[in-house]
Amino acid sequence: MDSSIAYGAAAEPGRRQRGSIVDVAPTVLYFLGLPVARDMDGFARADLFTRAFTAERPIVFIPSYSR
Repeated sequence: MDSSIAYGAAAEPGRRQRGSIVDVAPTVLYFLGLPVARDMDGFARADLFTRAFTAERPIVFIPSYSR
């Protein structure tokens, strides 16, 4: 059973190191071009995407999304 989190033209084919459920939100924010909050649990999984995609889209951080 394949449990891929990323699929499509921007996704790098192959298996990657196992992530965590807390990586989903930062990874989706990264994919959408939105900043990742430093106070979020988890990490933006840029390794799931092609080099061409990540070269044009660095991970951008903000302190928090809370007020």
